[in-house]
Amino acid sequence: MSDFISLAKSMLKESLRNRGTMFFTLIFPMIFLIIFGSVFSSGRVGSIQVNVGVVCDKSMKESLKALKGPWKLIFYERESDMIEDRKDLDALVWISKYSVKILKKPKDMSNIGYLNSFEMSLKTFLERELNNVKDIITIRERKVHVSGMNVRPVDYLLAGAIAISILSSGMFGVITLFSHYRELGVLKRFKVTPVKKLPFVLGFSFSKFILSFLAAFIMIGVSILIFHGKYSMNLPLFVITIISSTLGMMALGIILSLSFRSPTAANNVASIILTIMLFFSGVYFPITFLPPKLRIISFFMPARYVADAVKYTLGLQDMSIMTFWLINTVLLLVGFLLLWIASEISLKPES
Repeated sequence: MSDFISLAKSMLKESLRNRGTMFFTLIFPMIFLIIFGSVFSSGRVGSIQVNVGVVCDKSMKESLKALKGPWKLIFYERESDMIEDRKDLDALVWISKYSVKILKKPKDMSNIGYLNSFEMSLKTFLERELNNVKDIITIRERKVHVSGMNVRPVDYLLAGAIAISILSSGMFGVITLFSHYRELGVLKRFKVTPVKKLPFVLGFSFSKFILSFLAAFIMIGVSILIFHGKYSMNLPLFVITIISSTLGMMALGIILSLSFRSPTAANNVASIILTIMLFFSGVYFPITFLPPKLRIISFFMPARYVADAVKYTLGLQDMSIMTFWLINTVLLLVGFLLLWIASEISLKPES
């Protein structure tokens, strides 16, 4: 027990002092979360997209108020008043008995799609009004959210950032242990000590669990503080996910450590894998955005399943409990098995 505690403390201190480990485990995911979170949190889903100035008569004004969409209609009695405010408008509309004029001047070119939608809606609306068409079908909109929560893009991004943090902590941590320490001769010193393999494996794993927990809770705190996130966390399942995911990502680092004798080569390949997983694990954007042929690649990305499990434990995504346990069991068993094999190989006494 004392060997386990001593090793866990030493390896945790080493990880906290290692700038590379801290960068990829905490700083990089944090920067990723803040930058892209700022972009997505200022996203306009469900909010007013464009300002449209309208000049029309009073009867038409009352009818146009029923024209719903991602735009804000600002009515003016005089044309001169609307022209004075043109800098704050994305479109100017003149409606008379005989003509309709629309001047599109979006402040942001990403709004052009909303303006085109507004033009089509206005055309349909006016045709119905002129022909006295009555509604046959009434559509009522009702928003349904997972676990009763209004899930935003930044919330999904948080789960992806935590997954990348766990990936970095496990993968790069194992490369440091079994490649860098092997090159420095540290592992040879362990071979001549009375420390057994089990305390060694558990001590190293426990230090990575603590680091992953620390990074995850810091990022959740930042998301709550900056982006006002609200999460329905299932703490026991969240703890299980962090532990199993960290072990699973260690397995990936072990494969690289055993495949490349040079720690530099192993780290370079790990960086490439990290970049690939950013794009094919649903971290930057949903997997459904990928072309159908490229979606197949995502099924082989461990970070995808880690991100899905994290979303489930935070109440951001629905998932069957059997699927959740399957993901965590596979990550746990594969990680522990490969970690044990690597320790057997690296700490095997020399003849």
